[in-house]
Amino acid sequence: MEVDDVSAESSAMNPATREPDWVKRTPRGNRLVYLRTAILNELRRDLSDILSPKVAKEIFYRTGLAVGRTAMTEIRQMAGSEEEFWRVRGAIFEARGWGHIASHEKTTHDDGLTVTVIFQDSAFADGVKATESVCDILRGAFASGVAIFYGGRVVKSDETQCRATGAPNCIFIIELKSTPVKTS
Repeated sequence: MEVDDVSAESSAMNPATREPDWVKRTPRGNRLVYLRTAILNELRRDLSDILSPKVAKEIFYRTGLAVGRTAMTEIRQMAGSEEEFWRVRGAIFEARGWGHIASHEKTTHDDGLTVTVIFQDSAFADGVKATESVCDILRGAFASGVAIFYGGRVVKSDETQCRATGAPNCIFIIELKSTPVKTS
């Protein structure tokens, strides 16, 4: 049996939930699904082969957008300030084994803002050697989280450096356009 294989014989039951100890839930009670990075990498390759690399990137990006929106429900309950938003966001990524936010920077301009995130040890790049970025789930999660927290519409989201291409860290740049306030 592999170390991370789970079976009824090898798991203790949690008496409060009557579920095996390996079942993990969010603070709101939603069950989490964990996949090995190798499985995600294989899925990305299969989608690229069956559909196209562009479509595979878009599917993973949109998955990240959904993940980011869902995570914002938890983050709103724990973070009020910008500093707290980034602290909690980072803690969630780390708790899920995705990697570590090394730094972030927000630049405001006339029609919106740009957020740059340096991300260390991206799990999505583990064991991948690629010619282009592969952390599209993270790119989507950052894009939706930043758009919801700061307000605005994502006009561009890029991963300009990726560990899978040999870079030391992944770098994400999210550009938001301010959404005008409607007046009656």
